[in-house]
Amino acid sequence: MFYFDIATDSGVLSGGGFSAAQAVIEAAGGRNVLEGLDNEQLTVSWETLAAKRPDFIVVGDYGGALSYEASVRKLQTNPATRNLPAVENERFIRVPGFMMRPSPQMIVAAERLRVALEDVGLLPDSEIDVGSELSP
Repeated sequence: MFYFDIATDSGVLSGGGFSAAQAVIEAAGGRNVLEGLDNEQLTVSWETLAAKRPDFIVVGDYGGALSYEASVRKLQTNPATRNLPAVENERFIRVPGFMMRPSPQMIVAAERLRVALEDVGLLPDSEIDVGSELSP
């Protein structure tokens, strides 16, 4: 998996092995393609992203020019990324950007991601019922 935070002409801001994105992806049952990089945030080139060949992309949504739709469009039109498995199979999930920052919202992001991975068959069903109420 790859966390697509913010695109630039030279690459994409993402999360390495010490990032909140790493924690969310790992908690969801996925594997961050940048987990071996001892960084919190870093910009990877479009070519590096292409070489990692992610099966699924988590897209941070900030609205406007940094919206989910704009980011997906960049992935679909960039020659380096348009043939990636995640792009060809439209395996994206929209996550508000603030949910991928250190906060309790990371838990919600991980659960959304887990469900999305199950829905496309990249994880087996967990049988976790998130609709049930928690006891005090």
